[in-house]
Amino acid sequence: TRDSLKYQLAFYTPNKSQAKDMRCSPYWSDKFHGLPSSTMLLPEYSGIRSQGEAYAKKLKDAGVAINKVIIPGQTHNTPICRKVLSDGEDPAVVAGNALKKVIN
Repeated sequence: TRDSLKYQLAFYTPNKSQAKDMRCSPYWSDKFHGLPSSTMLLPEYSGIRSQGEAYAKKLKDAGVAINKVIIPGQTHNTPICRKVLSDGEDPAVVAGNALKKVIN
């Protein structure tokens, strides 16, 4: 929920001025040009999916090759609870396949 997200963010950025610091979130950087290609996994039902979508757009607009993958039916916790939340494709497999493409 929005309230739980605010609660968790208070631990991550106890000082509100840190919330828009690029060291806390790369979204706030103004230097994306020249970054390597990236794969971004976004669960369909994540409470922060819109932020991920916006970050992917910033990367794309800066000319960064971005492979944005929406994981259908999944929540924000799926990657850490994938044995329990196993409906759909395993995010670890999606990430592994993306790495294989880069390495090979």
